[in-house]
Amino acid sequence: MMKTLRILSILIITLTLTLSQLNAPQAAQAAAAACTSSGPSSGKYKVKVCITSPANNATLKGNASVTATATVTVSSGSNPGVQEMLFYLGSNYLLTDYSSAYAFTLPTAKWADAGYTLYANALMRDGFDTKQASIAVTFKNGNMTAPVNGDHFTPVSGTKPASGQPLVVAAAGDGASGEANSTNVVNTIKLLNPNLFLYLGDVYESGGIAEFYNWYGNGSSNFSVLNAITDPTIGNHEYTNGINGAGYFDYWNNVPNYYSFNAGGWHFISLNSNGSEIGVTISSAQYQWLQQDLAANANTCTIAYYHEPLFNIGPEGADTGMSSIWSLLASYGVSMVLNGHDHDYQRWVPLDGSGQPNAKGITEFVAGGGGHGLQNFTTTDSRVAYSNDLNPTAFGVLLLKLSATRASFAYHNSSGKVLDSGTVACNPAVPPATTPTPTNTPTSTKTAAATKTASPTKTPTLTKTPTPTKTLVTTNTPTPTATAVEGTFTTFTPEADTYVNAGSTGTNYGTATTLRLDNSPDEHAYLRFTVSGLSGTIAQVRLLLFSNNSDSSGISAFGVSDNTWGETTTNYSNAPALDSQLASTGAFASGVWVSLDVTAYVTGNGTYSFGVTNLSSTAISVASRETGADASQLVVTIK
Repeated sequence: MMKTLRILSILIITLTLTLSQLNAPQAAQAAAAACTSSGPSSGKYKVKVCITSPANNATLKGNASVTATATVTVSSGSNPGVQEMLFYLGSNYLLTDYSSAYAFTLPTAKWADAGYTLYANALMRDGFDTKQASIAVTFKNGNMTAPVNGDHFTPVSGTKPASGQPLVVAAAGDGASGEANSTNVVNTIKLLNPNLFLYLGDVYESGGIAEFYNWYGNGSSNFSVLNAITDPTIGNHEYTNGINGAGYFDYWNNVPNYYSFNAGGWHFISLNSNGSEIGVTISSAQYQWLQQDLAANANTCTIAYYHEPLFNIGPEGADTGMSSIWSLLASYGVSMVLNGHDHDYQRWVPLDGSGQPNAKGITEFVAGGGGHGLQNFTTTDSRVAYSNDLNPTAFGVLLLKLSATRASFAYHNSSGKVLDSGTVACNPAVPPATTPTPTNTPTSTKTAAATKTASPTKTPTLTKTPTPTKTLVTTNTPTPTATAVEGTFTTFTPEADTYVNAGSTGTNYGTATTLRLDNSPDEHAYLRFTVSGLSGTIAQVRLLLFSNNSDSSGISAFGVSDNTWGETTTNYSNAPALDSQLASTGAFASGVWVSLDVTAYVTGNGTYSFGVTNLSSTAISVASRETGADASQLVVTIK
């Protein structure tokens, strides 16, 4: 994120409108001026801003082309040039275009049918902000209200590498802006042909619906050409200008604030570093979820990624709010942390939970050279192993090749040159006996991710405030049952799982990627685990299920004494009976690991079957073993 960029905050004018005025664009039409001229008080130049398409009073449906021009007439001195063109839809921020010609696609079907005023103004490189041009438009897509995206995000594990080859992972952030350097980085990534891509946050200027569609891409352009192999994390820009993350959550089909998955034998964790928007302290739901996730994946090579780095020599400074999470990651032997935020490249020496160099610590990478400008370093630090902020040299992508014991890394710039390379060892650790406490965080005045609002400089005439398209923020509150205890963890995955459906009594669902749970009609799941190799005293056994939906009532686990049921033959008619209830949960969010304490049922090595039901008539699902990364787990703790 670049602090030098201007961030506008638009004040909503409170108007008393009749229902007929709300449903008609007449007022906007009367005020519309497709071209306006203005200049600084010095009189050195004037700027004529015009919206050249669509036409004033146009009715729009589907994807509509929007274009604008800025013509400068110089009286004295020189033309300072246009820094950016800004667009608004009514009082709502819409999009910033950094490159001439100023053109983008407006996906009108994302809004409710209504009359709107489309505004455009230019920000000059000397700081002068022009008057706004405006036109009246009517959206007509058959939407009585703004559509809501009801899809579900599922992390991807990427394409499968060739036999015997490592998983290749690319990572970059701060690039989705529609500029040429962003395109160059995307082309570099395509040439490197990774199996998996991690986008490290920030879609410019504020990650709104139109900016995601245009600057991140519509599925065949920009970074979106990598969508099939992409697992994102959210930046701080996605929260600015009143967007509040809505564009991000809509574009990525209601992606959780934080989630994890497995790929190439490694565990990946995506976190939200915006401390002012979602908690990052020890008492936060995100921290508690992370602790549970790390415990469930102990002794696995792990990479965590989030937008704002804890350690940073760039102008954005250190996000000290992430110090508790860093200490937790270090205590579980996480190998790497990948960040963006500063527009440069940094690699730090391995650091322990308190920020001290340690060969078995975390290697932090800042890979914010994704294409939206570069920033110069403001300080130095002896713990930085390599850094580059040169323009345009530092534009590029971090490439990781993951094997069972280590990761090789290389930073490829967009000219095809490798600037930095080496290896990072996988150092999985036994879970800590106590909660880690950070003791030596970087010196910084920054305590949380700032949303960066600014005093408004322009208040457009309000004729229609569109209904927000999406304000979903998934909190991922962890299930309070089955808190992890100390000891050595052994994790088992199911050898079989399926669900049955009272509405289709003869159907088998053994190959489905989800296990559906419903109270009306009855749908419940079966899971079977073979526990072996245990020695010592069992301290705790937890059944972990990955939730695809939120649920306010919770789910229950039951014992199943009959272990002879078949994954591909069991249906509602021949399913084994459920025995006594073992555990139940409270409410939980979508995209979290739900934990049930089944210690009393699992007494040692052997085969164990479980039945899982939910307590409401709203159907939900959990991931089945066919998903691979999110398959259910039986975590046994030995004292």
